[in-house]
Amino acid sequence: MIQSAPPLFKSIEEIIIIKEIDLRRVDLNLLVTLLVLLRERSVSRAAEKLYLGQPAVSAALARLRTLFDDPLLVRTAQGMVPTVKALELEAALKPALANIQSVLFEPTVFDPTKAERTFVLGMPDWIEICLMPRLFTRLQQLAPGLRIAVKTSDPFQVQAMLDQDEIALAILPSSSTFDSDTPPCYAQPLRKMGFACTYDPQQIGLALPLTLEQFLAFPHLLVTYRVANEGVVGPCPVRTGPNAPRDLYHAAFWGFARPATAFTGLGLRA
Repeated sequence: MIQSAPPLFKSIEEIIIIKEIDLRRVDLNLLVTLLVLLRERSVSRAAEKLYLGQPAVSAALARLRTLFDDPLLVRTAQGMVPTVKALELEAALKPALANIQSVLFEPTVFDPTKAERTFVLGMPDWIEICLMPRLFTRLQQLAPGLRIAVKTSDPFQVQAMLDQDEIALAILPSSSTFDSDTPPCYAQPLRKMGFACTYDPQQIGLALPLTLEQFLAFPHLLVTYRVANEGVVGPCPVRTGPNAPRDLYHAAFWGFARPATAFTGLGLRA
């Protein structure tokens, strides 16, 4: 017989819901003052440490006594002595306020050797094919706990994906990312790349190097996003003039473009 343990909380809401009404009654500065008072066991010394006047610290102690319904510090012949309630509060508040201070003021240090999280990257399929084998191998060496998820993206959708936190980083091929009137934040070029013309030599018998006239003489297979009529190369005079090549086939993914040149006999361009 398997018996489950009794629940530690009445409901999950008790874990994640902050009782705003209760917290509004509490000034976090009061809790800091309480910890200093318990450490110094003296109103005057606590006022000196907090750079406050003694009347202000005395007033804070009065508010704390009302808040916790306890004397907290009792004056004796040996000085001010904390109550049992005060010692319990001190033990609980020290780590809590230390965590708050860490969240507010200490920068998070990212240690790739210990990190365990998933990074979602956005990139076209051809960049994934070229980049990820080497990048993933390198990450396995430097950050074995990291996981990578790649979402196919293009210049038309990447900004929205970043804004909606669908991806943490985008890698794009287009120089227009940096030439536009509203460039994305934190963008920088990684490297410059040239262009290459791909064709099936069994169907198009041309000797290398190709001339511009040869390039324009044949119909093209265009890899484009969202059935756009222009790729990265266009528009330019040779693309829009009277001798501009015809784009007979529009492919949506670079992974399909190379085999497509075999059955279409078209030259491939971006």
